[in-house]
Amino acid sequence: MNRMILYTLGLGLVLLPGEPAHAAILGGTNLNTTFLNSPPDSLQEGNSATSDNNNIFAINEQHGVTLGSALTVNRLISGGEVIGAGGSPPGPTATLAAGTLLNSHILHYDRTSGGGDVTATATFDTPIIALSFNDGTLDGSDFLGNSATDYPTGTYGRRMIFGEGTDSISVSADRMQLTALTQRAGAPYLDELRVLTDATRFIIPEPATLVIWSLLLGLGAGLAWRRRR
Repeated sequence: MNRMILYTLGLGLVLLPGEPAHAAILGGTNLNTTFLNSPPDSLQEGNSATSDNNNIFAINEQHGVTLGSALTVNRLISGGEVIGAGGSPPGPTATLAAGTLLNSHILHYDRTSGGGDVTATATFDTPIIALSFNDGTLDGSDFLGNSATDYPTGTYGRRMIFGEGTDSISVSADRMQLTALTQRAGAPYLDELRVLTDATRFIIPEPATLVIWSLLLGLGAGLAWRRRR
């Protein structure tokens, strides 16, 4: 989806159509976080590649998506939130407006046996704008996922559980970092959290557009030079 960005090239202000840069999870500080560089083939419960008692998997999904219609989420993020486990309750759902430009990422935890607590911390390259963490909002936003991945759409219990356990989410004041704590009394169950970030921060011109406009600017500069002679 094209967007307009501003470039100043000495000859004046020029509008260039562009596209969002690839957005990514930059990393984290917690040993229980595994970052997957390539989309897994499946996030279904029990998939051996993404099931681990001790690790939450952090996965980049689609980037630069413009919502064609309003999207229901669990929380719009302003920064500094703590949800669950002594913080604010999850609360009612919220809505991202049609036309919102966003990137999508998912945190996925699939415990294979026993119970316990696992914490994941992820840092993003653009601010977090919204979170989806219950069955309905995860199912309803799976269209933002990777086309090569089989998602557990419709699977009961893929949500985070705040009222029955110690699950919690905290977001930094600058909205660039998120920490998720999940507790499971036993397996098998999924815990998933979709993180939506701002895709308007990094807009880069398409390479072909740069070439065309460079030629046009060069032609304009040449004509201006000839007129001054």
